[in-house]
Amino acid sequence: MPQPCPYCNASEASRVRFTPWGGVVGPRLFSLVKCTDCGKHFNGRSGTRVEKAIRLYTTVSFVLLALLVALIIHTYAGDHSAATPAHQHVAQSPTLPTHRLPRNA
Repeated sequence: MPQPCPYCNASEASRVRFTPWGGVVGPRLFSLVKCTDCGKHFNGRSGTRVEKAIRLYTTVSFVLLALLVALIIHTYAGDHSAATPAHQHVAQSPTLPTHRLPRNA
């Protein structure tokens, strides 16, 4: 049985399985429950509010996502100009000789 609601002191709450901010991991991480009287979410084990934890969870998630995207961009779309310096030229096809071969008479 979860702790009483810190907002309205009601004793009934239901377990939350999914949230937009935490998917399925966030609610399990914070033992998230929803009060059946006022409808607010709180930690079912400790009976504390979860607003600060939600902000921290989403901030860390966005930072990790940004680092992952930056790593992918750096790895696959990085600057490749160092591999082919500007002074290198593309190899040209060989030219045919300009002198004429003698004809058999």
